[in-house]
Amino acid sequence: MSKILAAHPVRPHKIEYYLERRDPEFEAKMTEVLHVYREVAVWRKTGLPGEVVGVLSSLPSVADIVDGIMTEADAVLRGWCGASG
Repeated sequence: MSKILAAHPVRPHKIEYYLERRDPEFEAKMTEVLHVYREVAVWRKTGLPGEVVGVLSSLPSVADIVDGIMTEADAVLRGWCGASG
């Protein structure tokens, strides 16, 4: 690899930063994401607002999600293998 790079004027290790913005809504989306990060930083200091706690408490637990995935995977495998029960 070093011989190839030495033979050509390609220097990928010298590139500091590159960004090609193809999405016309990039600025708006970037601003929204940065606001979310700022909110999370504030919540870490002050605690979660009540409405967020309510939404989070209504979500299924990770254990429930994993159990559902394993049940589905088991059914698929039984179908492939022709096993029953």
